[in-house]
Amino acid sequence: MKKNYFVPVLLSSALVLSSFSAANALAAPPDQPGKPWNETGSVPVFVKEKFGEKQVGNAAAHALDYLKKIEKQIGVANPDKNLKVKNIQKDSLGMKHVRFNQTVKGIPVEGSEVVVHYNKQDELVSVNGSHIPEATEEIDTSAAVSEAAAVEAAKKAVNAPAQLEETPLADLVIYPFEGTNHLAYKVNVNFLGEKPGNWFAFIDAKSGETIDQYNALMHVDNHHESVGTGVLGAQRKIHTTRTQLPSQGTIFSLSDTSHAGLQGIFTYDANDGKIFSNNSASWKDEYQHAAVDAHYNSEVVYDYYLEEHGRNSLDDKGMAIVSYVHYGDNYNNAFWNGRQMTYGDGDGSYMVPLSAGLDVAAHEMTHGVITNSANLQYRFQSGALNESFADIFGALIDSEDWEVGEDIMGPGAKADAVYRSAV
Repeated sequence: MKKNYFVPVLLSSALVLSSFSAANALAAPPDQPGKPWNETGSVPVFVKEKFGEKQVGNAAAHALDYLKKIEKQIGVANPDKNLKVKNIQKDSLGMKHVRFNQTVKGIPVEGSEVVVHYNKQDELVSVNGSHIPEATEEIDTSAAVSEAAAVEAAKKAVNAPAQLEETPLADLVIYPFEGTNHLAYKVNVNFLGEKPGNWFAFIDAKSGETIDQYNALMHVDNHHESVGTGVLGAQRKIHTTRTQLPSQGTIFSLSDTSHAGLQGIFTYDANDGKIFSNNSASWKDEYQHAAVDAHYNSEVVYDYYLEEHGRNSLDDKGMAIVSYVHYGDNYNNAFWNGRQMTYGDGDGSYMVPLSAGLDVAAHEMTHGVITNSANLQYRFQSGALNESFADIFGALIDSEDWEVGEDIMGPGAKADAVYRSAV
């Protein structure tokens, strides 16, 4: 059973609340054992500027040393042996976050993470996360199935097409499922086609059987200096690349490499898999409208995350921002598939091409940000939070209202009001 916890740090020499129980979501005051933290205004301790010890030396080493001190409170046995540093992040408030993965003999435990937080003065303020107490050294971590065999089993389990755009990725993990901690290959199978997928399949490393699988294709929902014209007639200023070709003359493409530190913004035609090109700097052909909007909106969202949050692209490392338009036949949806944005053209009645909506693009790109930060699993409660955050940022970036998708509703859907609301 996974255990979640939150440990606020106090100024007292004890450093943690003595009544803390790893089974509680929040620590409880000594006089209210078993109840969530509920001081005035329900504000956690660390927000009230009650801080713990100051970091000395390496942050990861200091955080691990602290976790060893509170081993009994959080229930993570032998932290120095069973926790591995995932990364150290510093946010715009100056806070530092040291993230650990729970491991068994060096193999990560799926769904577990422990985070130690420091304020901008390098004072330790809280610990939160979740771990699997039953994932212990007693688990046999020798695989009887090869990685290649696991990949083939995963492809079969998710009905993947014969030709894949991306090579499946496989990692050996400990996978807690229905009361058992399995040694498994976590295989990511990603493909487009008639029924696109961003599947994660867990293949038992002992038997080769499929333990679990889910599709993390992130939809808007299950319904949903060149100049160009967008779907709704708006004139867009877009960054393109100009190339002189001996046989074709001057060609312009929807390839924007004008941003320092960014690999680029690229917009493709899903029908032929090629970047959109044009023999003029004026993009006015009707077939180009959806591409113009996708290209323009991608840059708007990129600029927002860079200017408002100091984030360089979806992964904060300048990864390329890739969009495909004209996907499917009368496809009333858009999605992030773990690597790119893909937009349908709608059916012309209920929806118009979905790339026309800035909030739709912002929603999908925010899924990309989530994939590359919190990486919330796209199912159950974490999946709901994933969608909620994407809606909220969609509405923040397209700041005219709190509605999401109102601009891509077709004439046949007007009576149904807006697509969804972030309120």
